Amino acid sequence: MARRFAAALVSACVLLGAWAAHAQADETRRSTLQLAAIHGLTHTDKGNHVLLERGTVRLRAYPGTATMLVSGRQFRVKDRFEREGGRVMVSPRVQRFMARQLREARTVVLTTPARTTSRTGARPPLEPLPPRMTRVKREPRKTRTTPQPKPAPKPRTTARADRGWIPGVDERPWKWIVIHHSDDRSGNMAKYDRIHREENGWENGCGYHFVVGNGSLSGDGQIEIGPRWKAQLQGAHAKVPGNRFNEKGIGICLVGDFDEGGRRPTPAQMEELVRLIRWLQARYRVQDADLRGHCDCCTTQCPGRFFPWDELRQRLR
Repeated sequence: MARRFAAALVSACVLLGAWAAHAQADETRRSTLQLAAIHGLTHTDKGNHVLLERGTVRLRAYPGTATMLVSGRQFRVKDRFEREGGRVMVSPRVQRFMARQLREARTVVLTTPARTTSRTGARPPLEPLPPRMTRVKREPRKTRTTPQPKPAPKPRTTARADRGWIPGVDERPWKWIVIHHSDDRSGNMAKYDRIHREENGWENGCGYHFVVGNGSLSGDGQIEIGPRWKAQLQGAHAKVPGNRFNEKGIGICLVGDFDEGGRRPTPAQMEELVRLIRWLQARYRVQDADLRGHCDCCTTQCPGRFFPWDELRQRLR
């Protein structure tokens, strides 16, 4: 009898020790490489951020900050991601938060196949423009004494307005145009409006004023108008101290992920984006220096490393 009791006591101690070790392991800091193996994701260290992905689920963690993106949604976590010995370490409570967000991201099912067309040879975007500054090219010094007539400046083409672009209410004194990408491959205004209402709790719906489709859940190049533009409400797309880019910045989102794989906007998206920007600049007198990317306002890669800034600025001349 005593031997049985002793054996049972030893077994209980072993189980208790294993449970304690497991609990202690759950409270240890892990690297993003370990977390990728745990959750069945690939791991890529991009330098300024770490990418964990599988299929349509993508998680980006930015070392030195408390910023994390999961399938296009940005979060401010409790603890900063710190780089130690070449690896990015994650605290226990941020690990639990990451696991919860990954589970939620995996439950999202897109009803339309994602676009797989890509374009190679993309050039990186230009450096962010400094605030309220433009560069003026000086005329070369003329050697002729006879004055030469200056050619008349080429007028900028005024784009036509689609139905609904002109609001039926008093218009805001818009000052900036801020360009985003959706950081996914399939979407439309209805999708982002639902996410922002149900998941972010924003009663005014989609934080962007316009969404330009890529042919997945809306037409290729189709410009959809958000509820905030129709009511001339401030956006919810570029939060900074003072909130100036939301209060006076027009948010335009292109459906697509232009940060990975060299993917760029479709030709139809670029054509319609140029037309919309020309109209907005003419109506609200937005200067070229005030056309910005989300990355020029906040700490983010949006609208992606492969967004064709050089092409856009050339076509807007």
